[in-house]
Amino acid sequence: YNEPFGSASLYFPAILTTNGLLPKIIHFESNPFTINLLPSLIALPLGIFIILTGFLIRKPTGGYDIDIASYVYIIYPEESRKLDGGLYKFIRNPQYLGRSIICIGLAVIANNLLAFFVALIYFLAFYLLGFIEERELIKRFGESYKIYCKKVPSIFPKYTMWKEFAKALIFGGNKQE
Repeated sequence: YNEPFGSASLYFPAILTTNGLLPKIIHFESNPFTINLLPSLIALPLGIFIILTGFLIRKPTGGYDIDIASYVYIIYPEESRKLDGGLYKFIRNPQYLGRSIICIGLAVIANNLLAFFVALIYFLAFYLLGFIEERELIKRFGESYKIYCKKVPSIFPKYTMWKEFAKALIFGGNKQE
């Protein structure tokens, strides 16, 4: 990325994770923001289900997950390639959606408003990162990427595509073509 802000936003989720902010929220003293929202017997299995769904979305998409997640293509832009198959035919940023859903699952397990606020911060950071990344990808891939952006939504699949998106997740139709 050519802009310092763009590069800095890549590390925002890592900083929150490294500081252990979300686990600490679980043990805050009781106040209106940290009271349990659900019974623990509901929150724990629901949170685990949500986390597993996030991992399912985030799982390697035809081997492209490792280089994308480690931002290799930022350092070596000539190695990058446009991804538009698999889950990328439904959404442009399955990595960010998966990570955001994992954060929501952790918030459900933490079971308080403060944890949901932190999950919202994560989502906004990934959403912002998607916009910053798209400017770079338009420079890199030109008109074909602009056309792709018009056809495919950024984070959430189109309403008419949810069924196909779910099938791709469940039955492994997330390989690049």
